[in-house]
Amino acid sequence: MEKKAEKERRQKAKKEREEREWERKQEIRRREKDEREWERKEIEKEKKIERERKERIREQKEDRERDRKQQEKEEREQARRDWLKYQREEREKEEREAWHHQQAGGNAEYGVEGRIRRQREKNKKEDEKREREKIEKEGKKVKEKDSKEKEKREKEDREKDKEVGVVDAEELMVGMSILGVSEQGVL
Repeated sequence: MEKKAEKERRQKAKKEREEREWERKQEIRRREKDEREWERKEIEKEKKIERERKERIREQKEDRERDRKQQEKEEREQARRDWLKYQREEREKEEREAWHHQQAGGNAEYGVEGRIRRQREKNKKEDEKREREKIEKEGKKVKEKDSKEKEKREKEDREKDKEVGVVDAEELMVGMSILGVSEQGVL
């Protein structure tokens, strides 16, 4: 009977140890799970912060772009208004001049015909100026092309001369000075 009680006591102790071990392992698993969950939440927070930062940057960029476009639009509108104002002032000036001239006896220099003639002359001068600029620009390109071709030919000639053994005067003088020979003879 004592053996049976001892055996039961041992089994009970073993069972308690196993339960404590199982609870300890469960606690470890629970802590690991909590740590993983905490890490996951931290990563999510960081991702959210990064997304918000990128969103703010994108919004700032869009705002700057919108402001730039608005400013360009306002500048174009102001330039258009200025141009219309200038045209109106010019027209009024010509009309005043024509009126004064008409009062003084009339002349074809003023009025619609005069304005058309002056505009044609102005357009002709602008066309001539553009043509001169175009010719000058093309002339520069041709000169650059010619100088590049000349350099290329000279380089090819020097390479051919080296292959054949021809030496230019400058190289000859350098070589002679190295050897201690002058044009008159040995130094």
